[in-house]
Amino acid sequence: MPNRTNLCSECYKGDGRPTGAEFDEFIPFFLADPPTASCPRGGSAAYGGAVDVKDTGHIGASYFMTYHTPARTSADFIDCITHGREMAKKLTENLRNISNSDNVEVFTYSIFYVFYEQYLTIVHDAVMNIGICILAVTMITMLMLGCATGLCVAATIFLIILNLMGVMVAWDISLNAVSLVNLVMATGIAVEFCSHIARAFAKR
Repeated sequence: MPNRTNLCSECYKGDGRPTGAEFDEFIPFFLADPPTASCPRGGSAAYGGAVDVKDTGHIGASYFMTYHTPARTSADFIDCITHGREMAKKLTENLRNISNSDNVEVFTYSIFYVFYEQYLTIVHDAVMNIGICILAVTMITMLMLGCATGLCVAATIFLIILNLMGVMVAWDISLNAVSLVNLVMATGIAVEFCSHIARAFAKR
């Protein structure tokens, strides 16, 4: 609690972890107490804005800081996100079991998550987007030029995209949102050439 005599005294003298009632009683003092040389354990500086105490005295929301191991490569950053979410999931389950409530949720956030979160689903997104593009091309080409010609165009475009992916591996270009957009655009550009060639061949 706030120190009035410049003598640091211990607020909580219980054994072990405080009970829920004791925690609710002392948390406002801890959050309002600035750390000083005589009492460095005040929580105002580090946790004053980190805990949302409701008018009823209960905790509405809170956050706390943790640290990753040093991350230097993209794989390291992706591992940090994956392990952080696994920990958050386990904490959520434990807190829900303790509180007997489904309203508790723990989630992780860091500034680099915004840039590397795409890699968690990029393979699925690539398969879905390219697959839908090729399927749409196949259906429209079959409708306009016939079944056989449509299948030939679709197979040729699939091989073009596969070749581009091979070039990406050879040039060490990673699969991300930018390269995926280019692959989808390449599908549309390939239709322009393949469909005209296939139509000219079919008309001969």
